[in-house]
Order: sequence, then structure tokens, then C-alpha cells
Amino acid sequence: MTTALPNPNRFFVEVVSSSTICTSYFESTRINIRVTNSSKESTLLESATLQFQPDTGAAPNYVDFHPGLRLSPKESKTVEVDVTPVPSYQEYTNQFKIRLKGHAESRGRLGDSFSELHGGFYIIINPSAASLGEVFVSFKQPEDQRIANILERYARRAGFTPRLFMRRPELGEKQWEQIETLIGQCHSVVIVWGLRTEWGEGVEREIDLCRKHCCREILLIAEGVEPPKNYDSTIAYQRFDPVEPAEGLSRTMASLRDQVVKSSAP
Repeated sequence: MTTALPNPNRFFVEVVSSSTICTSYFESTRINIRVTNSSKESTLLESATLQFQPDTGAAPNYVDFHPGLRLSPKESKTVEVDVTPVPSYQEYTNQFKIRLKGHAESRGRLGDSFSELHGGFYIIINPSAASLGEVFVSFKQPEDQRIANILERYARRAGFTPRLFMRRPELGEKQWEQIETLIGQCHSVVIVWGLRTEWGEGVEREIDLCRKHCCREILLIAEGVEPPKNYDSTIAYQRFDPVEPAEGLSRTMASLRDQVVKSSAP
């Protein structure tokens, strides 16, 4: 399959593949980009950037490369770009654009730099096929539910089975027994500590349960907020932007995935 977009100026750009480019989160895939100099001048292709669709509320994702190619008129060359999607990439059909930067060459001299944007390309990104166990997401304040929902989505993309107590249909008087059972089934607990979390004791109690069951502890603290009182200073924590949290939460799941994969390696 060849996906192409003609360029009226200097380049004709194609993403060349025998079939739809399909990958999974955290799986590296190679994209072959064929660039044809459609101008009448030799051209130096200095750099290129791929911009991938972001997840809801996230910033776009970029992959830069520097081919340093010299193309004579009508000449074509193919460059290979390796892309590894992280959870902040939009799932399934992910459209991307390619921006090329270069210089025209005339009589042995380089002219002013130029930049061209090419669109109409896509890849398919599936959830990770890995089965990396269960992760409990701890939060209590209503304003932190958005953060928990993003963590749940990103955890699935990373190959985890996320557990949120609010997803349990049998809420009742024995909720703390149910919460402890859930935490005991998980190898890791991601704790969301936001601006008003300290107003309730629920999250601190879940931290204690996490330590009781020897779970891996991942503490996410909103920027400008003090850590919880029962925080163990020997355990690293990560800050997140409560307004634009996607990038920080994506890094958190990537880091957790890396830890779990390394700990399970023979």
C-alpha cells in the first residue's frame, strides 16, 4: 500500500508499505518515507518531523529525524523512521503529518531554508498485547476522577489491568474489605494526591494497605501540593499538572511498565 500526497512546490512525499502500518503501544515500528524532488533544482533535505495525533487532552506527539539527503531534480530517496507509540498517542487510527525542512541548491550554493507540511498519512495503534498484571488506581476527590480515568486508559494501553474501586457494582458497608481485596490482587498502586485529597483519610488509608500488602507504590502529586503525611521519603514521587496532566501520566505508565518488565525478566 502506498499513501501519497502531491506537493505543488518542491517535494512529493509517500509513506510506502505493502499493507496498512499496524503497531501497538510500546512496540517500535518502522515507517518508510519516500521523498521525490519534484522541483527543477537540486535540494538538500535537512530535517523532517512527524506529528502524530494526541490522545484527548494531550499535546501532539513528535518524532524528529535528520536525513541530510541531497536530491537532484526528479530523484527519489527513502528514509526509515522508527516510531514507538506511548499512551499519549491517540488509539487505533492515528493520522500524522510530515514537515520537511531544507534548502534549494543553485550553482553550488544553498538558498534560504524552506519548510513544507504534508498530510494524509496514518497508522493503526492497538493496545499492548502484554499481560503485565493488575494495577490499583487510588483517588478520592471528585475533581481527581478525570486523572483516574486517564490513568485507567493509559494503564490498559501499557498492558496492565487497571482496578478502580468506583467500577465495582457491589458498593456497600464492607467497602474497605473490598478495597483491601482489590489492592491485595495488584502488584502496584498508583496514588493520585491532588489539591484537596488531604481533606479525607481514604487515600492515606489505601497507602497503608499498599504497604501492608507490599505493593509497588507510585505516588502522583499535583504541582504545588505537599506530599501526604504518611509519605515515605525514601520512595520517589512524580509531579503532574492538574490542568494538562496527559504527558506526566503517560510518562508514569511508561516508567511503571519498564519497572515491571525488568523485574520479571529472567
